[in-house]
Amino acid sequence: MLSAPAKPVRATSLVIGFTRGWSNVAFRIGTARPARYSNDSPVPL
Repeated sequence: MLSAPAKPVRATSLVIGFTRGWSNVAFRIGTARPARYSNDSPVPL
């Protein structure tokens, strides 16, 4: 109960940072290789 309020803040900050970095990488990959990733999904999972 004591560490409950601190964990969501760190989790959300990590998720936001991870999503921003991953979206930036995916955007670079999609723009760098449009011919190869145009038909497929821009982010190879």
